[in-house]
Amino acid sequence: YGLAGHGWEMADRSGVRLEIESASLPLYEGALQIARAGHRTGGDPRNRAYVEGHVETRADDGFVALCMDPQTSGGLLAAVDPSAVDALVADGFVAVGRFTAGVPGVVIL
Repeated sequence: YGLAGHGWEMADRSGVRLEIESASLPLYEGALQIARAGHRTGGDPRNRAYVEGHVETRADDGFVALCMDPQTSGGLLAAVDPSAVDALVADGFVAVGRFTAGVPGVVIL
């Protein structure tokens, strides 16, 4: 399901909204350029269909495509208490967004 799909599942089941900060996503060198050039994985259409109507995009389509990519380790997404974020980042984890109150869904910023 990629990051967007796994994020949608978490948001939906928790009754919250997930805001993904595209600028915070750790990307392989060249991945964004390839996505911006229009290259997509085979799972892209299925993942977009899965989250249709539940994802709002404010980022460019390259970032959106990477969030839809089934290889983006969405299964490693974790919700943590905000007070734990700094310590986790210091240990090498990456904060890529936040959960907020609102209609369940995902916003890719």
